[in-house]
Amino acid sequence: MELYPEAALQELREIWEPKKEYIEKDLWVIRNILTEEELAWMNEEANNPDEWYTTMRSPYGGNIKNKFLGYIAQYNENGEMLPPHPKYNPQHRPIPFLYDIELRLASVLPKHFAGAGALQSFFEVPEDQIIKELGSTVDFAMDWHYERDEQDADEIQRTIVNFPDGSGRDNVKSEGKISASFNVYINDNFDGGILEFKNKQYSIKPEPGMLVHVPLYREFEHRVTKVTNGNRHTLYGRCWDDPSKVFFSSKEDC
Repeated sequence: MELYPEAALQELREIWEPKKEYIEKDLWVIRNILTEEELAWMNEEANNPDEWYTTMRSPYGGNIKNKFLGYIAQYNENGEMLPPHPKYNPQHRPIPFLYDIELRLASVLPKHFAGAGALQSFFEVPEDQIIKELGSTVDFAMDWHYERDEQDADEIQRTIVNFPDGSGRDNVKSEGKISASFNVYINDNFDGGILEFKNKQYSIKPEPGMLVHVPLYREFEHRVTKVTNGNRHTLYGRCWDDPSKVFFSSKEDC
């Protein structure tokens, strides 16, 4: 059985494809792709301070965190939260609305959509803490970056994964390449957090319920400006060139 039945996808495409607002090439947004009820549930999860995982992408103060929706968090011997892995820590609780949301997203995002099971959020960090860590202030929450070259991407390799049951290490390698990334903004009660493009004159200001599809190649090199006076929450995910080569992150690379 298909995870996302083609008949259902086609029906949703007819609704949502015309709502795409193309900014340039394959940079586009769709507004209000989440219902008010879905937004309320996502914000309740985002405002719960428990089970956030600080990502390695955080440039200062652990400002970038993920919350894996429905994941019953597990920890290593040092008390560090481990990212979920379907084989070694598969405990999850039911997630309302998520299948319907994912079906909607799958109808408009590039193949191959790999689900939307995580919040990725940018948290406010006091200015004095930033200066203490970096030696000066900065104006970004995540600095300029892009994922892949115009025609190709470097091989993605994941090695040395530690598992909570003490079973040791597993060498995991993947040649899967990320073909797209997306965010669905779920709040706007913060300052900053603007999506900026290094080589463009425009920027994107988050709106609750807005889906943004960001091209991953150098032309659309982008960053997020520093978040102040609040926290910026998004539903986050990726699409892959080859769904059989999707990798699961470990604490060494998440």
